[in-house]
Amino acid sequence: MKRIILGSVSSLALMLSAGTAMAQSSGNTATINQQGASQSATTDQTAARLSTATTTQSGASNSAGTTQAGGDSLSVITQSATGNGATATVNQNRSQTLFPRQNNDNGPSNSSRITQDAAAEDASASLTQMGELNQSTISQSGGATATTSQTGIANESTTRQTADGASATVIQAGDPAAGGPGVGFGDNRSRVTQNAAASAFVSQTNTNVPDGSPTNESTIMQSGDGSQAITLQSGDNNVADVTQDGEDNYSLVDQLSNGSSATVVQSSDENVSLITQRGTGTASVTQSGGNTLGSFGGRNNNVAVVDQRANAQGAEANLTQDGELNLATVTQNGLRTKATVSQQGIYNTAGVTQTGQDATATVTQGGIAGGAYGDNVASVNQSGANTTATVNQQGGPASIGPRFTNIATVDQSGGGSLASVAQTGAGQGANISQSATSSDAYVLQIGGSAPGTAADNNAGITQSGNEQLAGIGQGGTGNTGSINQSGNRNAAGIGQAQATVGNPEAVLMGNLSSVSATGFASDNNAGITQSGDDNRTLVLQSGDGNTAGVTQGGTNNLVLVTQSGTTGQAYVTQGGTNNDALVNQSGTDGQAYVNQGGTSNDALVNQGGTGNYAAITQ
Repeated sequence: MKRIILGSVSSLALMLSAGTAMAQSSGNTATINQQGASQSATTDQTAARLSTATTTQSGASNSAGTTQAGGDSLSVITQSATGNGATATVNQNRSQTLFPRQNNDNGPSNSSRITQDAAAEDASASLTQMGELNQSTISQSGGATATTSQTGIANESTTRQTADGASATVIQAGDPAAGGPGVGFGDNRSRVTQNAAASAFVSQTNTNVPDGSPTNESTIMQSGDGSQAITLQSGDNNVADVTQDGEDNYSLVDQLSNGSSATVVQSSDENVSLITQRGTGTASVTQSGGNTLGSFGGRNNNVAVVDQRANAQGAEANLTQDGELNLATVTQNGLRTKATVSQQGIYNTAGVTQTGQDATATVTQGGIAGGAYGDNVASVNQSGANTTATVNQQGGPASIGPRFTNIATVDQSGGGSLASVAQTGAGQGANISQSATSSDAYVLQIGGSAPGTAADNNAGITQSGNEQLAGIGQGGTGNTGSINQSGNRNAAGIGQAQATVGNPEAVLMGNLSSVSATGFASDNNAGITQSGDDNRTLVLQSGDGNTAGVTQGGTNNLVLVTQSGTTGQAYVTQGGTNNDALVNQSGTDGQAYVNQGGTSNDALVNQGGTGNYAAITQ
């Protein structure tokens, strides 16, 4: 047994100051070096072999305690703080050694290092190791609190604190916690860096046999006061990386399975990020922007929520919030789903739910020309496989409040469908519902209202069947368009704006290259209902106050309605096969009615002037 006590005071004074070293088996080494007054150091090595405890204190009112029971442990405590009340406690306990020292017995089974320096008052560090091959480092240069608990095998924890008021707790374990070859491994990695009065909590539990790389990895970096970061990992090969540069932020990462990855960056204040992962998903949240507007909708700034459930293997969610008081929610429970949400400006809300495999959703929200407004709401629900949804919303200036909100809703239950909504302006609504397979739907809305007023354009598309195509384009104010299609391979389009169309047939095939918008139109109303197969309808309203209604069934029928005047009315009902109906109204108060059935009929109505009336029945 070797016992060494070195100090600048006499042996009697050292004994009276409660500096004690106890070793009860051969090969133990305890070294205590104290300089200053009112210090206390306790080292207790019980039934341990090849254990080493080193305690160095320089300052005032420090306290250090080390207890080692088990095999091959190393504990080093260094206190050089000039402030009062720094305390450090190490407890290492392992009653059996399942893994011998490596490299010719040169490395310890458990290793702990606590360093407390600088003018830090009331710093506190507590470290408990109940296993083997664990490593822990705590470094404090501020009045901080750190607690580390390691149970199992091959855990690694590093905590560095430079600010008063910082708090960090790290818990690492294997499952079962008793350890043993092939079970109870920890193999977790945690790194916490705190340069502000923030709090961090890390809990890592490995439920699988290690594969040579870290089982779970957690990194937390905090430089903003009042921020909280919580990382919970239970499983294998999970990675979490949290950076909080702003103040009063909150981050929760909860990984409950294997192979998940989460990244959180919060650079502005009072943001909230919640990530839950139960599959092999990837999630990223980035939050920035100011916070000058107070609270809204129960939140103090940006809120991001990602929920990747058990079936979300290979899922990916990317949320970026660069503004104020935005809300984004992504729920994924399908294979290889992907959701991207980007929010700029203020008061934006986006929700994406994906349960169909290989679904992709992209939501972009902001203000016109990057302005500091938004006030957009988007909801995307994808239960069909291989669906694609894109929503782009740019809110109008000086248009804040429910009256001016752009709202876009997309619901896709049919496989292979595509939906796109683009809104620019304020106070517009778009809804796309697709149960049809391999079908496309498009809505484009450009509000023509003055700043601070609502455009009041509304568009709705509903599709069932197979291989449908529908599109609605609105430029102006007060326009309403709706398309309802069933059957197979039908195509329908509504244009409500001043525009030229060079090739209507190409437009009905989804080619808009011949369309050129020249101005706005207002208060038009168009509705198209199509069933049957291979029918096509196009309604173009470039005037104001016009109404068009088309109902079409049968097979391979065509309807084209053009209204460039004002307050015109056109109604077409068509069935049968290979029928064509064309209505052109350029005057005022014209009325046209076409009703066709049978086969290969043609109807043409051309109205100019005022108050014209035409009716065709075939």
